[in-house]
Amino acid sequence: MGSLNKPPKIGKSGARKIADILDDPDKDLTKAMTTVGKGFFEDANQSATVTKSTIKAIGTVRAHYQSMSRRIDKITTPRKEAKSDVLDALKRFDSSLKAYAKALPEEGSADGVAKLRTAARKAATASSDLEKARSKLT
Repeated sequence: MGSLNKPPKIGKSGARKIADILDDPDKDLTKAMTTVGKGFFEDANQSATVTKSTIKAIGTVRAHYQSMSRRIDKITTPRKEAKSDVLDALKRFDSSLKAYAKALPEEGSADGVAKLRTAARKAATASSDLEKARSKLT
């Protein structure tokens, strides 16, 4: 009868698991994001600096966010709208990084610079949307 008096074990909610994935610090991701950020508009002329490390960093960041999306997609939660908003923001962020990588070889042209600026704006919007979606999980 003693077991009847014990409260049931409660695991983490799905929303909490999603938040934990989003909040998990990753040294490699931080380093890659710094490299990507420096590559956006590094010099005084506001043009991107195309380097192998920038391209590699974009790949690292994209792989990290894609992995997060796959992990989050497997989580069940009654907060379906918040989960969907998180996944949508991660997808848009990945898309903006893909566009950025595609535009880098054109960084010397006016069209290339415009594409890079558009990708940067989309990444900033996706990041803001991700923060808003994250706040709906708590």
